[in-house]
Amino acid sequence: MKKFTLKAICCFISIIMCTTILGCGKSKDTATNTKKEVKENVEETKVVKSKDNLCQITVPKSYTTENLQNPQATIQLADKLKEKCVLAISESKKDFASSFTLDKYFNLLTTEMKKSVKNSKVTNAKDIKINGNKSKQYEFSGEIGEIKIKYNIALIEGKKGFYQITTWTSQSKFDKSKAELDKIINSFKEL
Repeated sequence: MKKFTLKAICCFISIIMCTTILGCGKSKDTATNTKKEVKENVEETKVVKSKDNLCQITVPKSYTTENLQNPQATIQLADKLKEKCVLAISESKKDFASSFTLDKYFNLLTTEMKKSVKNSKVTNAKDIKINGNKSKQYEFSGEIGEIKIKYNIALIEGKKGFYQITTWTSQSKFDKSKAELDKIINSFKEL
């Protein structure tokens, strides 16, 4: 359990670093972004497999591999122009007690996130199925430094492991980005 807690903490520290380093939450050229967002409706996609070959997601082709400062992440992508990021973490079920559940995973991650993010709030938590896998999806918002950020997160229990798909953007762009972020999350497949 200590290993997992360390992974969860590292994940959210790296998200904080990405927000400030890459600017996934803050744009300097909003006029250009607004014009390009109009073209967002019909966008080509690509399949991205995790480094450990345990899962894959489908994202718009505008997402590129980035170093989001998380060595535990098996997928790290960003669309810098549209200020959106996605990160995936795979955790083998062998590392957990047989009594470990998706609800315990959710409680552990949200507790750690609340420690790192000011004015944090968990909303819209719901149990869903993603490609037949038991999952929990929720939104998490708060402030990192001077930036207001909002995450769309899914925790997935597969046959081989637990998976975390974290997508995020600035709070002001979240509602407009939600459908795309949901589509990325729902594209998850365990390999």
